[in-house]
Amino acid sequence: MAHCTDPFELNFSKIMAYKNCPFLYSYIYIGKKYVPYSAKSSLGVSVHRALAKYARYGGDLSDLFVYYDESWNNSGFETPQESMEFYNKGSRMLEDFWLNNQDKKSRIMFAERTFEFKFEKWTIKGTIDRLDKNSDGKYELIDYKIGFEERDDFEPLKSLQLGIYAIGLKENFNIDVNYLTCWFLLRSERVTAIYDKAASAFVFDEIRSIGEKIINEDYSSKGDCQQCAINKLCRQVDNIVNGN
Repeated sequence: MAHCTDPFELNFSKIMAYKNCPFLYSYIYIGKKYVPYSAKSSLGVSVHRALAKYARYGGDLSDLFVYYDESWNNSGFETPQESMEFYNKGSRMLEDFWLNNQDKKSRIMFAERTFEFKFEKWTIKGTIDRLDKNSDGKYELIDYKIGFEERDDFEPLKSLQLGIYAIGLKENFNIDVNYLTCWFLLRSERVTAIYDKAASAFVFDEIRSIGEKIINEDYSSKGDCQQCAINKLCRQVDNIVNGN
């Protein structure tokens, strides 16, 4: 397969697409095709955009709702009723977020900040949802998740995404992260761990492992077609159904 994207340039989304299924990676990054929006993914995009605007421009709850209206993505819903149901779900999430954020004694250093660093033969890129400086002067890296399918036993130190972002902060901004936090918006819960650089050594191993497979165009494995976002579009699905 001819690469239409640089196999030496990686980010978390590319790595996870390949881990989920090499053919999903091929569809998106080689075929340059878009994964269709679903109700859940549209809500996720809308909420993330609203929170990015809130971090950038500030304001009260009414301003946050304005940002949400401006950011609303109405794609992927089967009916107007479903669209309204998810819109209301997002509104409740943002209200809970705003209320919980009032108790957080920290300063937002930046939001939606991009980074880039070199690792061996690869260039790693990403965008950080949020970095806070807490009242004790320590830095907290925060990633927002809607949380539809996240497990209750989520461990920040085992998160490849948070690990990549922590390295990006150090490499680009010389900031040593002290805490890793995943903020699950659906259940209004923050899961935090003290960042241990040694515990994140797996990040480089994972980048190297997946990166080499992408370079070598290794398509020897397939993901779970039933759960895949492109299972109605991918030609490999028939092979799975037929046992090939």
